[in-house]
Amino acid sequence: MIYLLRHCDKTAEAAEAPLSNTGFKQAKAIAPTLATLGIKHIISSPYLRAQQSALPFAHAAGIRMETSDALAEWRLAGEMRADWKAVLAHGLANPSVAAKGGESANDVWARAQAVLQPTEPRLLVTHGGWLTVVLGRFGRPRSLERLLAIKSPDLFSISSERWQAHEL
Repeated sequence: MIYLLRHCDKTAEAAEAPLSNTGFKQAKAIAPTLATLGIKHIISSPYLRAQQSALPFAHAAGIRMETSDALAEWRLAGEMRADWKAVLAHGLANPSVAAKGGESANDVWARAQAVLQPTEPRLLVTHGGWLTVVLGRFGRPRSLERLLAIKSPDLFSISSERWQAHEL
């Protein structure tokens, strides 16, 4: 089984932005739930907020966390754009299209496949855009509305070509 966790509440968008005070409390609060899932392996996005989201669980479970660029957020464009929602909606509707300097949804899927090969129950800690692309491949509708509905944190699982949401 593969579990997918969207990071907890953050202070900012930058890769090095930490969790907010609320986010640190959320990370501690979700650790007991994660402990019930039989997770043996944790891989996180290289973004600090993703790593900090899994750290309380990793410490409590005695699991070493790895990082992988395959779990980094969907890079929509080469620079921050005021119209990011429109760019995102267009990319979800047209998975092979990328804005200048950005990745397409198909590019995100291609890099995601590197961490989606389970050898034992694993937790992947990532971001909303990444989750929307990947869960779309497992039957969850891909749309801007569905992406914006993913909470920080939110937990999903994937197995045998299907997805499931879990309560935290």
